Amino acid sequence: MSITAKSTALALSLFTLSSMAVAGDPGPEGVPVDISNIVLYPDKAAGAVAGVTDSAGNAVGNLDSSSSAAAKAAAAGAGAGEVLASAGASATGTAGVMFDKTKAIAGDVMKALTPAGTVPALSNDRFELYLSDKVAFGQYERDAAKRFDIEEGRIHLGFLYGESRDTILQTGLAVDTSLTNLFRLSFGGRGYLGLLGDENEDTVAAALGVEAAYILPFQRLPLELGASIYYAPDILTFGSSDRIIDTRVGVALPVRSQLSIFTGARFLQFDTRPGDEEVDNRVHLGVRWDFEESGS
Repeated sequence: MSITAKSTALALSLFTLSSMAVAGDPGPEGVPVDISNIVLYPDKAAGAVAGVTDSAGNAVGNLDSSSSAAAKAAAAGAGAGEVLASAGASATGTAGVMFDKTKAIAGDVMKALTPAGTVPALSNDRFELYLSDKVAFGQYERDAAKRFDIEEGRIHLGFLYGESRDTILQTGLAVDTSLTNLFRLSFGGRGYLGLLGDENEDTVAAALGVEAAYILPFQRLPLELGASIYYAPDILTFGSSDRIIDTRVGVALPVRSQLSIFTGARFLQFDTRPGDEEVDNRVHLGVRWDFEESGS
């Protein structure tokens, strides 16, 4: 097709569009559009539309060519990528700090759960004192191995005084057996001399029993759990009582190398005639002092 033919075809097209606009034909959105004087300016770089003017000759701005639009889109994508990368780096740094803190806490917990050491049979002298709302009790224990040639044995002498003027003197012998590094079991016997508050209610008895002690394997909190039960049947109880029941539970916490504090509860009952005498049945709080081992 020759240049003249092309010019003629373009002129006819513009004439037709102009006629439609003058006639008031609605555009795609139902609004008349006058495009009779639109002039297209070619983009010298890409050959695409670079500028548009309306019928009054005013330029319509903010229109980008295909090349400039693509460049702006690429720039916007790069900026978003940098923002995402920065956010990702920040999140990674925060997660790293949290992981380090969690690891440090876990290390402290594992260290606390590490056993402080083995728990041999009790071989040093000990004194303890506890008080409750109605009772005061003191006891002194000595190592029986060096003094009485009883291996892993303990002898003790205790004194209890109650608010009802009950006075109990007790003595005994226990032999320790370390079943594990943290668990100790003891078997023994006790003698009781009870001077109860009521007249003519004195009692003498011999009891057999068992004791147990377990130290929790926490290096920073080596709590010692203890329990004991002693029983004097009727055949071994003389005086105004028929039998004696003596049970005790408690927990001790070392506060120094030789000093511990403890709390617990004791139930000491004398079955008297005609009724029962509960000498001790309350929660108590006390201290315990372990003496250093002396030379042989």
